[in-house]
Amino acid sequence: MINKMRQNFWKWVAVTALTIIASGSEVLAQSATFTIINQFNGADGRQPVGNLISDSVGNIYGVTNEGGKTSQCSNGCGTVFKLSKTSSGRWTRTVLHEFAGGTDGSFPGAGLVMDSHGNVYGTTQLGGVGSSGVVYELSPTESGSWKENVLHAFQGGRDGAQPYSQMVFDGMGNLYGTTSEGGTGNCGSGGSCGTVFEVSPNASGGWSETIIYNFSGNGDGWDPVGPLVFDNHGNFYGTAVMGGSSNDDCGPYYGCGEVFQLSPSSDGGWSKATVYAFQEDLNGGYPYGGVILDAEGNLYGTDSTGGRPSDCQAFQGCGLAFALRPNGKGAWTESTLFAFGDSKDDFGTSTGAFPYGSLVFGPSGYLYGTASYGGRLNNGNNAYGVIFQLSPDAEGWKETVLHVFHLSDGANPAYGLLPDGSGNLFGTTFLGGQNNGGVVFEITP
Repeated sequence: MINKMRQNFWKWVAVTALTIIASGSEVLAQSATFTIINQFNGADGRQPVGNLISDSVGNIYGVTNEGGKTSQCSNGCGTVFKLSKTSSGRWTRTVLHEFAGGTDGSFPGAGLVMDSHGNVYGTTQLGGVGSSGVVYELSPTESGSWKENVLHAFQGGRDGAQPYSQMVFDGMGNLYGTTSEGGTGNCGSGGSCGTVFEVSPNASGGWSETIIYNFSGNGDGWDPVGPLVFDNHGNFYGTAVMGGSSNDDCGPYYGCGEVFQLSPSSDGGWSKATVYAFQEDLNGGYPYGGVILDAEGNLYGTDSTGGRPSDCQAFQGCGLAFALRPNGKGAWTESTLFAFGDSKDDFGTSTGAFPYGSLVFGPSGYLYGTASYGGRLNNGNNAYGVIFQLSPDAEGWKETVLHVFHLSDGANPAYGLLPDGSGNLFGTTFLGGQNNGGVVFEITP
C-alpha cells in the first residue's frame, strides 16, 4: 500500500511540474559550476534512482528504475550503468546489465554497494521467482562484460518484499538491507510493515538470507526505505517512513516516521531501539533518506515534510534537515538545522522543498543535499528542485542554493550526492534532461 502512495506522489510531482511551471527559463546566478555528464534516453535507462557510488579510479556506478531494451516491461525493466571519464575530460556510459523482468528481477529502486574485488550488489523492487524482488551481484568477466548472479529472491510474507534501501556490508562480508513490505507485522489497511534482512555467504558457495527484524507499525515504525549505515561499534541506523509514534499529526495509526538503531545482542540476535520518532509540524516527518554519522557519533538526515506548517501547506511544511545527538543518558536530542520554505503557498519556495535524499559531508565539512521540488528562477517562476549546501554560522546553520533545476538540465533530484574527494559532487535527477529520462550531473561548490 505505501509503495502505491510513493508512486502516486512522484506522478503528482511530475504532472505538477509539467503543467504549472514554464520551461526554458534562466536559473539564478550561482557561484557553483554545474555540468550534465549523462542524459538517459530510455534505451540506455530512464529515471535514475538511489545514491551513486564510485570505485578507486573514479568510475561512477548507478541504476535506473526503468529503461533498457527488453520488451518484458512497457518502459523497460531497469538498468545498471557505469560512467567513466576519458583523457579528454568527457564521460562515457556503459550499460552493465539490463533487467529482463523475470527471475533476474525488475525495477531497481536503490543504489549499489561495491566489495573489495570490484563486484557490485543491489536490489530490485519486483521480479525474481517470488515476484517480490531480488538481491543481485554483478561481477566483471574477462571479456569485459558483467555477469549477474541472483543471491536471494524474496518470497513476500515472512520473507519480506519490495526492497528499496541501499544495502551495506559489515566487516565480515555480510550484506544488510531492508524490505519496504513483508514480514510479520500488520500495517496500514492490512498491509505488511517491512523487515531488516541479512544476506551471508554460505558453506556451499551460495548465499543465505536471514530476517533479523520485523517491523510492527505504530510506535515501532514501518516502511523502511532509506540507506543503512554502521557505526564503529557494530550498530547500524536507518529510517522508517511511517510509524514511530501513534500520537502525532500524521494520524493515530500511520505515524510520521522514525530513526531506528539495531544493535547486536549477546545471544547472536539483534535488538531494535527507536532513536527518534518524528511528529511532523515543526520537527518534521516522513524521512525517506537515510542518516549519516559524523566522527562524534551524531546523526544527520532529512524529513520530506514538516518544519514550517504555514509553507507547502498541503504537506504541513516543505521538509527539513535535522541532527540527532546522544545526550549521554541513553537518549538522543533532535535539533532542526534548516527548515525549507519561505512562502505561504504550496509551490513558491526559493529554498527548495521536499528533501527526499540523504545528506553527505563535502568540502570544508559542510553538509550537502538535494530538494526534489522548488527553487526560484529569474522570471519568478518556480523550478524543479535544488542542490543545497548547509554551513554552520553564529546563528545555527545557513542554506546556500548551489543550483536550481529548470527541466532542460534535470528535474526532481530525489537522492543524495556523491563526493569525489577533490571537492566535486555527483548526483542524479529523476526526470528532466533532453529526453525527460533524468540526468547525472557534476557540481563543484
